Amino acid sequence: MPITETVLEYQPGKLQVLQMEGLLSGRARWELIPEGDGTRLTTTFEYELRGGVFGRIADSLIVERMNAKSLEQGLQNFKALVERQ
Repeated sequence: MPITETVLEYQPGKLQVLQMEGLLSGRARWELIPEGDGTRLTTTFEYELRGGVFGRIADSLIVERMNAKSLEQGLQNFKALVERQ
């Protein structure tokens, strides 16, 4: 699913906000917050899939699962990167 992402806000080590455009449009926010001896990563995805009723059906049957899988893989990659440093 082709999507163009534009960085709206970026603060190294703190925040990244992306605008997504394509078959789905919306925003993704990644925020790093110091917490004790570690850091809490909070992610928020707000999007809308084109296609009216068919888009909503595709979202519930396919896209939500793809997003969950992609987010889990991204978090595992981020964890591996942080643990190497």
